[in-house]
Amino acid sequence: MERRLVSKEDESDALILREDQDMINEFARQNVRLHDLKQQLKMLQHDAEGLEDASNEVLLSDEDQVKMKIGDCFFSMVQDDAETVVSGLQEINEQDVDALNGKIEAVEKRLAELKATLYGKFGKSINLEDD
Repeated sequence: MERRLVSKEDESDALILREDQDMINEFARQNVRLHDLKQQLKMLQHDAEGLEDASNEVLLSDEDQVKMKIGDCFFSMVQDDAETVVSGLQEINEQDVDALNGKIEAVEKRLAELKATLYGKFGKSINLEDD
């Protein structure tokens, strides 16, 4: 009994050249990179939510001094200084998110180019979709 991943009709007799293998390898690397970038983006978005919560807490504070946790340490700060620190961190986070979105777009564009080329040559005999 012979098991096939691709039906006889969908098989391609296309010769796989070194350039084709290089494109397949690049596709795999770019796909892993895309997943890593998306994971980083989720972490930055989670950080943005935390910074938004911190900003709201600082604004709603009735005290002149607020305690801020940076790393493993707590610092006592004047409310105005704490607002400045949090807003600065929010701006940095937004810049990081924008930069990461730019990288994601570039990787997705390259993956689309590679997909079109590889599917054009190999048809259904190659699977480039995430499962």
